[in-house]
Amino acid sequence: MAGTDYTSRDLWSLVKATVRAVESDDGVLVFDDTLEEKPYTDENEIIAWHFDHCQNRMVKGVNILNCLYHMHGVNIPVAFEIVHIDRLFCEVGTHRVKRQSSVTKNEYLR
Repeated sequence: MAGTDYTSRDLWSLVKATVRAVESDDGVLVFDDTLEEKPYTDENEIIAWHFDHCQNRMVKGVNILNCLYHMHGVNIPVAFEIVHIDRLFCEVGTHRVKRQSSVTKNEYLR
C-alpha cells in the first residue's frame, strides 16, 4: 500500500507461520547490516554517510540492520531496522558538523 510505513513487526506477522513450520533446534538467527547507496539524495536522518567495509570507504545511503532465521540452507528474513542518524555534533579538530545515531547497532539488535 502506498504511503504505508512497514515495520519489523509487520514483517514478523507475515513470516511467523513459515518460521514456526520449519524451525528446528539447529536453526540460528543471523544478524547483519547492509548499505543501500543513495549518492544523489540529500542527507537526512535516514540517508547519511556510513563506512562501507566492502568498498573500504564512506558511502552515502541507508543503513539497514537485518535478522534472518537460517536452517538447513534456508534463510527467512524475520526482522529489520533502519538506522536513524539523528544526532548532529561538531568534530573538535575540523569543526565539521557530522551525524551519529543516538542508538547503537548493538542496542538495535538487542
